[in-house]
Amino acid sequence: MERASNTFLENVLNNVKNFPEKVAILCPGRQEVFTFYEFGSGIFSFQSLLKFKTSGEKVILYMENRPEWLFALFGTLLKGGIVVPV
Repeated sequence: MERASNTFLENVLNNVKNFPEKVAILCPGRQEVFTFYEFGSGIFSFQSLLKFKTSGEKVILYMENRPEWLFALFGTLLKGGIVVPV
């Protein structure tokens, strides 16, 4: 059976590649704006920090709601890990 569409992670990475200057994350209360380029940089930076070798490893994310949580989420998924939010 064919897969009908891309995963959410694949769509985000496509936007990083195709629309680097567009706004990806807007945090009005914090006066922060991240472009897809910045979002991608955060994702790849977090992914590079992860040291596990086997896909399916669990990564606990313990932090408040902030843009960096999304970097950690997608960086972990890109590395093949499983996110456990606490």
